Amino acid sequence: MKKIVKNLNSLYNNYKVIREFFSEVNSKRNGEPMIDSKFETLWTITNSLIPLGAAVGALFSGKLADRLGRKKALLLFNLLAILNASGNSIAKFVNSYEILIVNRFISGIYCGLLSGVLPLYFSELPPLNHRGLGGACYPLILVIGILLISVLGLRQLLGTQTLWPLLAGGLLFIPI
Repeated sequence: MKKIVKNLNSLYNNYKVIREFFSEVNSKRNGEPMIDSKFETLWTITNSLIPLGAAVGALFSGKLADRLGRKKALLLFNLLAILNASGNSIAKFVNSYEILIVNRFISGIYCGLLSGVLPLYFSELPPLNHRGLGGACYPLILVIGILLISVLGLRQLLGTQTLWPLLAGGLLFIPI
């Protein structure tokens, strides 16, 4: 049982790293580490902004896809991803956990927009006899992305106090 708990703790490494960052920023500003209740409140707000942003993004995804077309809408949405990655990457260097909090909302909007348009694009793009395969690509890519980020977020890779900005946003710029 102890081994299972130890393995589960590695999944929550980002919690510890971000908690350390929030406390470090608070210490630089106020001369003392962040108290637990303040961090828990900020952590709750930070994590609840993704679903809120996703709901907002989902509300607009259909209209934007119809107005701009699937491909142009997806290209426009990528501007949000670049904005989000940039903010996440610089948050540590400018000592601002507020940037991370705002970026969680932006990330949610991006997820909502993408979740509404990308499956449509994947199902309409291939020829008729391959449309089912195209529709299956979106959930497959989503799960592979979650797995990749989970693995890269391990302490032994990028889940450290110095490397998390690269994980939180810097990896976006590698393909560019």
